[in-house]
Amino acid sequence: MMITVCIQRLLWCVALVAASGAGGCGSPPWSPGEQPLSPEGALAAKDGLRLQDVSVLGPAPTETVQVGASLPLYFSMTNEGGQPDSLVGVSAPGVARSVAMSRSPVAVPPGRSVWMGGNVKVTLTGLLKPLQVGQVVTVIMHFQRAGEIVVGDVPVQPASYATTLPR
Repeated sequence: MMITVCIQRLLWCVALVAASGAGGCGSPPWSPGEQPLSPEGALAAKDGLRLQDVSVLGPAPTETVQVGASLPLYFSMTNEGGQPDSLVGVSAPGVARSVAMSRSPVAVPPGRSVWMGGNVKVTLTGLLKPLQVGQVVTVIMHFQRAGEIVVGDVPVQPASYATTLPR
């Protein structure tokens, strides 16, 4: 009788551990071939606007993007202030000839976050220098109310990071 009770308790413990998801301990939460989004994306803030996860989506880790090419810029904007604002442009002096936005202006309502890189695309066009994964660049976000926000140390991330970004 005592052995039966011990076996039942053991089975309940095994079932509880399996149901809690602990059975996958040691396994990464992403699929094979994907990489986790680096927490190293650049951050900047001004006048209630917070920019985070600012990254250039670059080539494969061992490749170089040549002068004249284009690369996408990914980031999120959060308006923590009480006034609406709008992103009206982006520039990357010394990095790209121009920066194209698929839509402008992009409204950032108070208390809301907007992801750039999904439906709204921002692209560094006409690179002025070769870029590789691991390098950093500076971009300037131009807002209607907040004015310019300089974002330094924007990392060039591997193209494979696109699978980890919000859609």
